[in-house]
Amino acid sequence: MDSIAYLTCALGIDYPAWYGPSDTGALSLYTHFGTGQLNTNLSLDILQRLGWADKRTLTIASVNTKSDGLYECSAPHTSAHRIRLVVWG
Repeated sequence: MDSIAYLTCALGIDYPAWYGPSDTGALSLYTHFGTGQLNTNLSLDILQRLGWADKRTLTIASVNTKSDGLYECSAPHTSAHRIRLVVWG
């Protein structure tokens, strides 16, 4: 069974910039602010699993232990909203 994580940004802004764990463990830009376009410099594994549920909610398909970590959404002139995704297993 594929599990999907839904990360909803609390900033109240459509298509915030999303950051999340990369293959190296550091935070990487996942989506571009205002457009929702994915960062094509991400690994193919990450790119294939990212999507949007709506204009504020990032989805991560096939959640696995590599998905575990800190995610944040942000927009210009606002404080970032952070979400910790914990994956057991």
